[in-house]
Amino acid sequence: MANQSLERNPMTYFPLLHAPECCGYVTLCNFPPNNWEDRTRQERLVQVSWADNGKWHSKLLDQLAFGKSLTIEASDLKGVVPEEALVLLSLSERAFQQSSDELPSPVLPATVLPAWRATLGLRYGPAETSYQGELVPFPDNASLLTFGPFIQPGPGIRNFLLLVNLAKNPCSRKGNLQMLDAESNKIYGDVSIRSNAVNIIDLDAAQLPENKLPVFFSKEMTGIPLYLSIDKTSYMMSMEHTHPPASMAIHGNRWALQKKLKANWLG
Repeated sequence: MANQSLERNPMTYFPLLHAPECCGYVTLCNFPPNNWEDRTRQERLVQVSWADNGKWHSKLLDQLAFGKSLTIEASDLKGVVPEEALVLLSLSERAFQQSSDELPSPVLPATVLPAWRATLGLRYGPAETSYQGELVPFPDNASLLTFGPFIQPGPGIRNFLLLVNLAKNPCSRKGNLQMLDAESNKIYGDVSIRSNAVNIIDLDAAQLPENKLPVFFSKEMTGIPLYLSIDKTSYMMSMEHTHPPASMAIHGNRWALQKKLKANWLG
């Protein structure tokens, strides 16, 4: 029974986000996402993992009692994780090796819905924004299609797309992300992105047209798209993420619909 549970449990990580002039944080919670699938009440290990020099590296940070929460900020990991690395926090019932060729797999009781999640946030001065999320490794052959209705143009507002990718392979690879207007198909930018990273795309620099629906796509890579807006004059900020095209369908073969939608844009 325990083996079946572990087989259903994905490699669930909680990434530490970062953006220009912002401080990232993750709040881990050691209690299950629902009260019917897992009734264990045990202490779990808080670990950090990152890729460097073709290896995965991990370090034990703390032990978290059942029912407790712990917030970890970027400043807490200075000197532990290289500055440019994707920081992956996790809860696990088993300690990781310090170095490995394969991405470690945190051991948590499996849940069907919702998944184990943490609060993933950013702070800018007195303002902060966050969402409940998690990150699992993406297939190397996956592609990305996302629409950007959450961009907020205006005086003093900075807009970014944070594309978060995690792969099982510790070696970083590159891809391209294109930005275009959904109505005219005019391409406004083609930027380089990489795996195992929080890719920061300055949307203001791309000069996307206002009151138009932008489309972002990549044939080489996918990730979680986060739309971040920062009002530097009044210290306000927001962060929103879009869902995969398959989530637009309620009934039927959702993945067939996703394939069809992507074919319309990716060719």
